[in-house]
Amino acid sequence: MFGQTVKLRMPIFGIDTSGKTYFITALCDWIINKRLGYISDGEKYIAPRIEMYKRGEPLPKTDPASIHPVTLYIYPGRITPTVNRPVELTIFDISGEDYAPKVAATGWKAPSPFFFEQVTKADIVVAMIDLVRNQRRLLTPKPASEAAKYRVFCHIDGSSTNYNEKTGFFECLARDRTKTHEVYDANLELQLYMPPRFCMRDGMPAPFHSNLERYVCDSCGAQTLSQGLPPGKLNWSNETLNFAADQGMRLNGAIDALWQNSTFLSRLRQKRAQFALAFSKSDAFDFIPERQLESLVDAYFSVAKTRMSDAYRLFKVSSTNGINAKLGGVPEQKGFEQVLEYAFNHAV
Repeated sequence: MFGQTVKLRMPIFGIDTSGKTYFITALCDWIINKRLGYISDGEKYIAPRIEMYKRGEPLPKTDPASIHPVTLYIYPGRITPTVNRPVELTIFDISGEDYAPKVAATGWKAPSPFFFEQVTKADIVVAMIDLVRNQRRLLTPKPASEAAKYRVFCHIDGSSTNYNEKTGFFECLARDRTKTHEVYDANLELQLYMPPRFCMRDGMPAPFHSNLERYVCDSCGAQTLSQGLPPGKLNWSNETLNFAADQGMRLNGAIDALWQNSTFLSRLRQKRAQFALAFSKSDAFDFIPERQLESLVDAYFSVAKTRMSDAYRLFKVSSTNGINAKLGGVPEQKGFEQVLEYAFNHAV
């Protein structure tokens, strides 16, 4: 016999269009598809959104001061064997206007009372951080027609280059054309382009795979480790850092205000509330080492990190893995299991 059902409350907050509703919708879809549980309450609200999500349609935004809870019944031991009890997980998102309301084009004000009311009731809070926004994401090889548009310069001598559609390389005009070498555009750090190589076994194209950090032959699957990744692989663009500074300011301020809230502090002492900092749309940052993400948090989310102490953990999540269902393909969720495992182990 299993123990008594554990009931957990997990609100999601973040600025507008940070991926909160997509995260909740994708999480419900993932739970159902993996047969980890089922929707026990809120199906009328979430079912149409799941269908829209699968079709690649934009999801409606959440209105301020509104709550649409969805409760998931999770079978015992399905997420983590250490929690061998049924779990009723209630999830919902807090609108960006409640968390980070704007008063002008560049101005902000404190979170609304509604935000504090919902967070103080939470067992675990997911703060959705979106550093990608409208920036283009890192993809595996760009088609020649797209790659040829960029004016790139040789990373060895700074000379101009031309794109060779036959080889997939940018060729330095000041050097021997038989000695082609990969070139990246230092001004497009998030649009790092890795030209394809060719397999030593069968000569077939071997595109660069950002997740594996290797060149993989399309034909035989042979893998070749890249010979030194370009500096752009370890860098953040200025636009990304600006987003981090802006969202760090909001999160630092919200956490600082929470620590002045007697109701929240009382709940924290009674049952150590946990935080999950989830960096959304993480398929754009698969090539960024974990230590880079940690250093970015140290730089821009320092107050929140200090206040939360050991009551938080970083996650990289993606609700679609960059797939646009309208253009073909099935959305793929990443990082969801890790978030729930953390929530269950620390809040149960």
